[in-house]
Amino acid sequence: MTPKEKAKELYNKHSYIIKGLLNYPNGTTKYKAKQCAIICVDEIIKAEPVVYIRVFFNIIETSVQNLEYWQEVKQEIEEL
Repeated sequence: MTPKEKAKELYNKHSYIIKGLLNYPNGTTKYKAKQCAIICVDEIIKAEPVVYIRVFFNIIETSVQNLEYWQEVKQEIEEL
């Protein structure tokens, strides 16, 4: 899944929940859904160690790629 697709998925999930629970005007729902999705991505980024100290270099590369992916997802959410 591309970062853009993941961003839309997270946004849509939060938007659906917010619309169902609260009766906000449409612009407020969009803002709150984006903020919730960004909070989720920030937690994933904080939980992902940037570098693993191991002999196998492919693990380090994978970790950095994963971090870059989630940073791109966050950027895509902000652009929605």
